[in-house]
Amino acid sequence: MSDKIIEIKDLHVHFPIRTMILQRTIGNVKAVDGVSLDINRGETLGLVGESGCGKTTIGRAIVRLNEPTSGEILYDGQNILDHSKGAPHPSRKDLQIIFQDPYSSLNPRHTVRNMLQEVLTVKMGMTKEDAAARSDQLLKNVGLNPIYGLRYPHEFSGGQRQRVAIARALALEPRFLVCDEAVSALDVSIQSQIINLLMDLKEQYGMTYLFISHALNVVEHISDRVAVMYLGKIVEQAPTEDIFQEPAHPYTQALLSAIPILSGRKQRERIILKGEVPSAANVPPGCRFHTRCPYAKEICSQVEPQLKEIAPGHFCACHLTEE
Repeated sequence: MSDKIIEIKDLHVHFPIRTMILQRTIGNVKAVDGVSLDINRGETLGLVGESGCGKTTIGRAIVRLNEPTSGEILYDGQNILDHSKGAPHPSRKDLQIIFQDPYSSLNPRHTVRNMLQEVLTVKMGMTKEDAAARSDQLLKNVGLNPIYGLRYPHEFSGGQRQRVAIARALALEPRFLVCDEAVSALDVSIQSQIINLLMDLKEQYGMTYLFISHALNVVEHISDRVAVMYLGKIVEQAPTEDIFQEPAHPYTQALLSAIPILSGRKQRERIILKGEVPSAANVPPGCRFHTRCPYAKEICSQVEPQLKEIAPGHFCACHLTEE
């Protein structure tokens, strides 16, 4: 069995831009535009970047909430895109997602116990008695009293709702979990509780995570490797320690310079990027970052750099690293 549980090969996810009246397609928003990414079994891969760079689109494409335009997504060596979207296939239960807003992802008309039992009876084929016992155990696993199963989503705090969302994702016993901004809407104290919970559950169930986040300090704490996205492309990828100690891409350097400095940490020079992120519907030629890069040269506006290995396990797409 391969060490890679997920292999993404040249993935494109484009959303058509249509006119208001005739609904003609006049262009495409290139949310993900040629991404190749491997996720190893049992690791946590952090995916970071500014809003609109395509992080969430990749996560949603893996679980088939967004249909890719082209490319391959291999789960245990099998291309999950070979199955039609609504057709049942073995990976359906194995690939789950935790959404950023737990309240909008939970049915307000059902109690927590009913939500969990529905998943367990319909998808796992359990009897009602077994499903009731299993739902209580799931709530215990995420740090909630089983009696809370009688409550509705609006009766929980934000942190408790996120625990419920995690319990629902675990109900199908997944092997791979997409955490899409799973802690960004929570208070800092609650964030640490959820992060520690995710790490404990990873050890307990042997799961693999794709952890999508803006919070770089959280990504540093939970991730084994980090991939940095900009405007639909991966621009740098490396083990977490390498990324945070020796970032190679100018965009990664700018992101890390914005992290608040704690005592004992090396002081970084603050890098302020000028201009706005270009539109994904009108991607600039050459390097996509050249319009904001303080080190851009003529070649950067003409030739798109490729993701190349600049050190063992450290990949970067930048002309400056090729000199």
